[in-house]
Amino acid sequence: MRKAFTIILAALLLLSVFVSCNQDDLVDDLFNSSVHVTFDSNGGSGSMAVQEMKGKTATALSANAFTKEGYLFLEWNTKADGTGTAYADGASVSLDSDITLYAQWIDTSSVIQSSTTQLSGDGTKYSIISDVTVTERLVVNGSVTINLPAGRTLTVPKGIRVSEGNSLTITGTSTLIIAETEDGKAGIGGNEDENCGTVIIKSGTVTVTGGNYGAGIGSGMNGAGGTIIISGGTVNATGGTDAAGIGAGKDGTVGTITISDEANVTTAGGKVLVFFKANGGTGAMNPQVMNKNTETALSANAFTRTKYVFNGWNTKADGSGTTYADGASVSLDSDITLYVQWVDA
Repeated sequence: MRKAFTIILAALLLLSVFVSCNQDDLVDDLFNSSVHVTFDSNGGSGSMAVQEMKGKTATALSANAFTKEGYLFLEWNTKADGTGTAYADGASVSLDSDITLYAQWIDTSSVIQSSTTQLSGDGTKYSIISDVTVTERLVVNGSVTINLPAGRTLTVPKGIRVSEGNSLTITGTSTLIIAETEDGKAGIGGNEDENCGTVIIKSGTVTVTGGNYGAGIGSGMNGAGGTIIISGGTVNATGGTDAAGIGAGKDGTVGTITISDEANVTTAGGKVLVFFKANGGTGAMNPQVMNKNTETALSANAFTRTKYVFNGWNTKADGSGTTYADGASVSLDSDITLYVQWVDA
């Protein structure tokens, strides 16, 4: 009996040593089981095998093997309409569950190339299939979208002209780089004496610099800033001498600017912007543009809140930052956001 007990105890000790030495492998086997990626041609033709990979382990996606007549493969997406999560062809992914990826296609006529000069149409969607540097200033005619697919960069050294009456929307997950060098022209927006049209940035990373005296995004030197809506993504906008990063050129006017809290926006230039937040109130106030380091009166409060009265502005929502009175004269060297402070009526 004692011998049998000794044998059992020795076996348990050996087992504990084995488990201790191999616990990472056991955890991997238990929790990082295989996942499967199903590829859908989404209107294309051809076939692709389901890809099996170890869960939570970085693995390259199978290369696209689908084709579609008159179209080029753009990227993969978790939704057929392209509104889900995007993945570049062959991207390294780490998954914890099965997914289906849908091929995203672009009409060959809508591919931006180095020689492209015009983006025209009513709702036309343009994109790139590789890193591209466009040699001339792009001109938007109509209402168009530039999609920035995963893993690719569009560089437009001479900027994108979006004049009054035209509209550009930017979407996607990758990067647009603009560094306008011609005097008076906005990086995205109007030429020297032009009003800007409508510029909408929904996602992606946009780094844009205006020409001398031109806004980063907005008007040329003398125009109006148009309508600029930034609802997401990362935007770094720099204006030329005496011009705003977003809004007005040197002698222009600001236009209408709407920037969502979900967007990550940084601006620089010869003008600064003051953004006003209702902080629980209602109403709307357009950002105020002013010359850098120049005494300027703040715009009067236009927000309201039921059962509360306005009690000044503060650089922090909770009132712990710098306080400004309504209409106060300020001299700023960078953009700021001011939050209404409310007190009981």
